[in-house]
Amino acid sequence: MRFFLFLSLLLLVPTLMHASYKGPPSDNFDGNKFHNLAPSGKRKSLFSFLKLRPWRFNSSSEEKWEWREIQQIAPTTLNTSENQLIFINHATFLLKIDGANILTDPIWSKRSGPFGRLGPSRVHNPGLKFEDLPDIDFVVISHNHFDHMDLPTLKKIEKKFKPIFIVGLGNSRYLKFIDKDRLIELDWWKSISFSGLKIFFVPAQHWSFRGRFDMNESLWGGFFIQSSNNSVLFSGDTAEGPHFEMIRKKIGSPDLALIPIGAYLPREFMKPSHLGPSEAIDAFRALGAKKAIAMHFGTFPLGTDGPTQASKELKLLLTEEDLSERFKIPFPGMIQYLDK
Repeated sequence: MRFFLFLSLLLLVPTLMHASYKGPPSDNFDGNKFHNLAPSGKRKSLFSFLKLRPWRFNSSSEEKWEWREIQQIAPTTLNTSENQLIFINHATFLLKIDGANILTDPIWSKRSGPFGRLGPSRVHNPGLKFEDLPDIDFVVISHNHFDHMDLPTLKKIEKKFKPIFIVGLGNSRYLKFIDKDRLIELDWWKSISFSGLKIFFVPAQHWSFRGRFDMNESLWGGFFIQSSNNSVLFSGDTAEGPHFEMIRKKIGSPDLALIPIGAYLPREFMKPSHLGPSEAIDAFRALGAKKAIAMHFGTFPLGTDGPTQASKELKLLLTEEDLSERFKIPFPGMIQYLDK
């Protein structure tokens, strides 16, 4: 019952070591808390979720979350000048674009939780070993949940590469080990430009929470990354909402969209914050993206769906709607060439 206990311990994790975000009220900030573009209804409390059957031991799927071996890719595969995207695990991608190397929500820890020692265990190795990473120029972090803002991994990245970290408003409170000159906070729709790249922080339908007293005190979102020849949307963690169409209208349709599909069950708890497979297809269409890659499934047991339940359901839907060539279901270590 270790993971079940972890849920209860979350409420005991202190988060007041650093001051919460202070700023003027805006469309997504009331002066104290951040909020979504669209109401998501009353969120079920963590205590209400604890009344459900334990995720790890009672999946709604017949599958069990068990360790499986994967073939990690060789670092020589990355020694290319071609623009490429490598799926590492969960919501972690290595994006090589116009000479820059960008990591999204990096997690190499064995567990997703406080200190990298508590919480659900991964069921496979990352698709690329940490020591085989190329020099990292940028790290984008969508929000503060443990499976997206993994401090042990971020500390290793900071020590080895000293890249630029880009986060939403209010998230620097968790990242005091990063030089403030290389830590950039953005509000929704704001952007930064570096050497031909433009990176927007865009809305998502989600929430933030890391421990006691910090509910929605930091901003969540996704990243729209533009180069001279390619555009990639990393949508972060998100539910359905008006933001997909807004992104298309305000910035444009991405060439490639990275869209979450997993940890979508039980639906009564996950619907306000996580897309399911059918909703991921709706998001793909709302964005007008040329291609998409699924993410956020199969690595950590975060819902009652089994390790391949989301991907199998998505595969069936994509076949039915003749979208299999445009919306890919990746395996750890899969490489997508952006210019092909």
